[in-house]
Amino acid sequence: DEITNTLRAFLALPNVASRDDLLEQVLDLYQNRRSLSVVDCYAAVEAGLVGAELATFDRKLINAGGPHVVEP
Repeated sequence: DEITNTLRAFLALPNVASRDDLLEQVLDLYQNRRSLSVVDCYAAVEAGLVGAELATFDRKLINAGGPHVVEP
């Protein structure tokens, strides 16, 4: 919770430009799936938003990243 709250506060700063839609979903997934890294959450969310499959050998990510996260 501390990590996601800190990142949300950082992203809310007026001088920080970011894709709020993407990063909010990344932080939500990260907060709800503590076994995943922020990088894994980012990859899964970004792939989902662009309609792509994400192939990975990471079982945790396959199980928690959404239906578009698949085993190669």
